[in-house]
Amino acid sequence: MNRILMLVCLFALGTIGCGRKSLRVVEQTPVENFPAVVKHNELTVYGRICEHEEILQQFSCGEDLYHYYYLIQLRLSNQGYIRYTLQSEHCSFFVPPSDVLRKYTQYGYSGSGVLFAFLNAILFFPVYAISMLKSAVETPPYLAQPDLVVPRSFVALSLFYAGIVLLPLIVGSLWGKSRSSYAFHEADRYIMTQRHQFSCAPFSTENIMVLTPRAGFKTPCEIALYNHKTHSVEKVSLPLKLVW
Repeated sequence: MNRILMLVCLFALGTIGCGRKSLRVVEQTPVENFPAVVKHNELTVYGRICEHEEILQQFSCGEDLYHYYYLIQLRLSNQGYIRYTLQSEHCSFFVPPSDVLRKYTQYGYSGSGVLFAFLNAILFFPVYAISMLKSAVETPPYLAQPDLVVPRSFVALSLFYAGIVLLPLIVGSLWGKSRSSYAFHEADRYIMTQRHQFSCAPFSTENIMVLTPRAGFKTPCEIALYNHKTHSVEKVSLPLKLVW
């Protein structure tokens, strides 16, 4: 019994504890961690480029993401009555479509499922074999039910054993799909992509992330803010510090 509980705990840790952190942690980034600070009317724009360790914690294929893209975090602190909207189309750098995020938000647990399925097969095989032998001895199948080639008890035990073996595979697959779907929707919420806008209401603060290819990116860069009072697009220059 203790072995079974230990395996269940290990499987839970393997599927839950190994996942990435939530992107909501960007809201807790201290202001002093933003090297670029620009004042635009009554709107203060803070900017920084996420470092290697952060990307590895937040995304799958983190090394690939860090190698090809910059992940820029922006904090818009609006202390005025004018609403501003950050628009991806008019920025000075390229913003990829949202489908790019799917590659970096895929989390699969099929490997853990295969491992625990194999362990369950080894662990429960003696129990399965002893139960089958006990069933055959206590109720001889050809005396109790001579018309049945395979006794019902044998079928029930075999199905139960197969369920124990296949359960980790099914749980791992469903858990991976669930985590991947949640991670993609969360990334799509925080990361600006093509045809995506972030609005900063009066007297509010918004945390936004922007994904852009390293190739061709230059600093200082310009972000595009739509002014809802003048109905014009205003450019704000950010002297970001590049991370290599």
